[in-house]
Amino acid sequence: MEMGKFGAQIEKKNIKILKPIYQEFLKSTTKDELIDSFIKLSEFFREHSSEIRGMMTEREFAALVGFRLEEFVHHVANTMKKKHKKNVDIAFIQGKKCKMIIFENDTDFIGQGCDLAIGKWVENKKFGGEFFIPKILIESKRYVALAPQMRDVSMLAIKWKEKYPDVKFIIFAEHNDMEKKDYSLMRDFWGSAIYDLFFIKEGSRSLERKGINNYKKEELERFIDEMERLIKEL
Repeated sequence: MEMGKFGAQIEKKNIKILKPIYQEFLKSTTKDELIDSFIKLSEFFREHSSEIRGMMTEREFAALVGFRLEEFVHHVANTMKKKHKKNVDIAFIQGKKCKMIIFENDTDFIGQGCDLAIGKWVENKKFGGEFFIPKILIESKRYVALAPQMRDVSMLAIKWKEKYPDVKFIIFAEHNDMEKKDYSLMRDFWGSAIYDLFFIKEGSRSLERKGINNYKKEELERFIDEMERLIKEL
C-alpha cells in the first residue's frame, strides 16, 4: 500500500519504534483492520510521544501529529479505490500556487490546496499543464472550534461548491471543540456547504488534557462506510 506523509516522515527521521506498528497499519484492508490498526498506532504514538518528540523539532513533531490523521484518510481512500477498481487520482495538493483552481478570471487563477483530493488530473489548455479536478476533498484537523477552523473551512466549502457544484467537502477531525448545545445550530449556519464532519474522539480537547483518550469506533466506521459509498459512486 502506498505510503503517505506520516510514513514518509517516519522513514526520513528513521523513527524505528514506529516502523513495525506503522507497517501493520499499512497492511490493513478490512474495516475492522483499518480501525483497530489506526487506534493501535495512535495510542502507541501518544504513549511514546516524548521519545518521538526528541527526534525532531517541535514544528516537525506538530506536523507529524496531523500527518497521522491524514494517513488514515489516505489509506482508507486508497483501499476503497483498489477494492472497487476505480480510475481516480488521489493526491495531496500543496504549495503557494496549487494546481487545483478555486477561482479564476481571464488571465490568472487562485489555487487552493487540500489535505487529500480525490478526482482526476486534467490538461488545462488555458493555463497550461495538468490541474486537479476534485470530486471529494478532505481536510484533516486535530480539532475544530468555531473560530477560526469552522468558519475557515465553511468559507472554503462555499468557494469549492461555487467552482465545482458536485464536490463533496469533508472534515475529518479528532475533537469537536464547539459548544455541544450550540453545535447543530452552528453546523447548519456555518457549515451548510460542508458535506459532512467526522469527530473521532470523545469530547473536546479538555478531556484529552485530563488524560482521557477515547476513540469513537462508530464514527470511524461511519467515515469508512461513507468513503466507500462516495468512491464506489465515482
